[in-house]
Amino acid sequence: MTCNQEQLLEAAESAARATYDGKTHSALSLYDALRADLPSLEMAKLDEPLRRRLCTASYRPRPSLAKAILSAAKKPRQVDVKDKIADSQKVAALFIHAHDGYLREKAVQCFNPVDTAGRAALLLRCNDWVENVRFAAHVKLRELLPGWTADDLKDLVLFTVDRIDDWQRGGAVAAADLKDHREWQNALRLTLLQETSGPMARLLRKNLRTIDLDVLLPELAVDARSTFVRAVAVQTLLEGCARWHVSTEWQWVDKAYNLRRRIQKWDKRDVQVPAATVRAVLASAGRDKSAMVRKLAAEHLIREGIEAHSATYQLLVNDTSNAVRDRMDFCTRKWSGQGTVSERGQVK
Repeated sequence: MTCNQEQLLEAAESAARATYDGKTHSALSLYDALRADLPSLEMAKLDEPLRRRLCTASYRPRPSLAKAILSAAKKPRQVDVKDKIADSQKVAALFIHAHDGYLREKAVQCFNPVDTAGRAALLLRCNDWVENVRFAAHVKLRELLPGWTADDLKDLVLFTVDRIDDWQRGGAVAAADLKDHREWQNALRLTLLQETSGPMARLLRKNLRTIDLDVLLPELAVDARSTFVRAVAVQTLLEGCARWHVSTEWQWVDKAYNLRRRIQKWDKRDVQVPAATVRAVLASAGRDKSAMVRKLAAEHLIREGIEAHSATYQLLVNDTSNAVRDRMDFCTRKWSGQGTVSERGQVK
């Protein structure tokens, strides 16, 4: 855990303890400032630690010194903080992570998030283990969602596709509400074009299950900042086939010795790509700064030949990457009439 995260947790505990005592503490402003800078995935990781800290803050030692020495037991505070939650957005942002379901429900009803961390916290409560909290969170989400812009949604795209889609309680409903937003496709496009960190390739492949992103693939293949996004887009366009991960299964190698391995299961669909688009993407991939993308261009030349793509062929033959040059050596042997090693063996 980083220093900033530990500082945030300490501020949350101090602010919660002061709230239970009916006081105002500077730690509340510190917590809110640190929380507002968190990305959505980081907020999700801190939800459980925050709940533990708020649970600790809700208890206090017995007032009698003699009893405190004889027994380390603690008794719950009797202060109801629901009124404070209703009066302050900062308190609501804190107690939306509370251990008490009644407090979480009240915080959800009163909270109006204006930053990424707050929106992520609201989405977390859409998957809460208490049904009343889930219901309140879904009501609040549908109330606020029409006012969110593409920039607001952009920070939630990775969190939605990589996390919420897999939740079993209320995640599917919350994800469906987000994806029905009029600006969702624009937010997804901005994320794929601009973001460089996170599971970007998995994000793109999950969205290739439908044809919604097919029109964006040429732009992503050329202009995406993430190497992995460019690689997936180039591979999809050059092969004319979109692939996405379905599941992981175990395959036995030797049951007697209990040896097995994990097998990835993939599904696919055909993608119709105009010939002019293929040529443009291939030329761009041949000049890409990443050897991963240039290798995909070399593999396309191996499949389709070099006559119609002489400029790209000459560029890749002298590539700085050993992996790309090896593929081009194979391509040269295959299409120059010399044949590959396996082909010469078959002739003999």
